[in-house]
Amino acid sequence: PDRPAADRVRSRLTLGPKAARLEVSPAEAANKTKAQQVLVATVYDADGQPRRDERVEWALDGPGHIAASDESRLLTSRGHHADSRSAVTYTEYFEGTADRGTADPADDFKVRAGQTWVVVASAVEGETTVTAHAPDVPDRQKSRVVVKLVWSDSQFDFPSPAVSRPGGDAELLTTLNRFRDKESPDGLRVRY
Repeated sequence: PDRPAADRVRSRLTLGPKAARLEVSPAEAANKTKAQQVLVATVYDADGQPRRDERVEWALDGPGHIAASDESRLLTSRGHHADSRSAVTYTEYFEGTADRGTADPADDFKVRAGQTWVVVASAVEGETTVTAHAPDVPDRQKSRVVVKLVWSDSQFDFPSPAVSRPGGDAELLTTLNRFRDKESPDGLRVRY
């Protein structure tokens, strides 16, 4: 009901295989505060082929904001950055490069046909949950992806993989170091 009528008609008129699943990369990430994280979504059909012109709705919960979103559509009114906590984008028709708006070309990234993106940032420590939803994917389990982003003023290494028998113990060792000019990491909580 909240989708524009043109989008509902477009989804009914699209020929070929229908959208079958949504994937978002990366599935989780850890960043220092004030950094930016690019999330790239791909909508696939049942044959595993990327789908062009598929709507992806983004919602953010927790610290941070959506700093930028894929609004590079031929019809500029289609994709939009609704507010700092949500955005609507559409998968691309053609491969291209997303320009981050800086003089440094090293921070630009490739976007392939069937993909779309958002950039998330946070100035404070915490865990951000970003939910991406492709409304044209009929299977609810495959239409929604939740991404966890951790923001910290500490540098940390995740524990190495461990193997244990069911009910057995496994040692998980996480290394924490504060970034330069910060106090000791003592007292930081690690949640597994």
